Amino acid sequence: CCQSNMRKAILTKINLNAKKYPVECCKGKSDKYTNYSDKTGITKTHGQCTIEESPSPSPSRSVHSVSSMSDITHVTQMRAFEEDQQQDSASDDDEDCADKTTTWSDNYYSESNKDTNSVEGMARILAKFASERDWIQFHKPRNICLALLGELGELAECFQWRSDAMYKDGCKFETDVEKDRVQQELADCAIYLIRLATQCNVDLGKMCLLLYCEEK
Repeated sequence: CCQSNMRKAILTKINLNAKKYPVECCKGKSDKYTNYSDKTGITKTHGQCTIEESPSPSPSRSVHSVSSMSDITHVTQMRAFEEDQQQDSASDDDEDCADKTTTWSDNYYSESNKDTNSVEGMARILAKFASERDWIQFHKPRNICLALLGELGELAECFQWRSDAMYKDGCKFETDVEKDRVQQELADCAIYLIRLATQCNVDLGKMCLLLYCEEK
């Protein structure tokens, strides 16, 4: 309906979250990303958009776009991101936690974690993300459900005051920024749903296929 590539949206959101939550800053903590804004340069109004490189108060840190992920190979994207990280590191000798952040490719595209085309593969990537930050302790089913409800509420806000007539021929966005916001909220919901399935030992991909076949 929203004409969104969910695989791309989830991977893009994971990359943004990796910048918002540096391991060395948030390990074992459940604080909001704004608590680390002085290190990451990402605030409520800066660094959130994933359409293009967003301006940031901190000259040494910025969110690099991965919006073209579906048009290029994973290898090319990983190398580009690693080069950006190396340039950032070379330009700033400050030993703060943001500059020590492990690259996205190291975190999420290791030799054993290259599958991004299945729910199972995404689940492994998200599990690694949570494990590195020592967040498993917070990922109880009740907590994830409540977080998921919160994200669903934010997604609903994107459409709250729109008339049904606006979606007569499908979901059309007035701006790229509006589409980016919806895709990010969809990704947030999907991420929590996948984490919930993992913590409940449910094979989400398999169950979706089974239900789909039953309905047909």
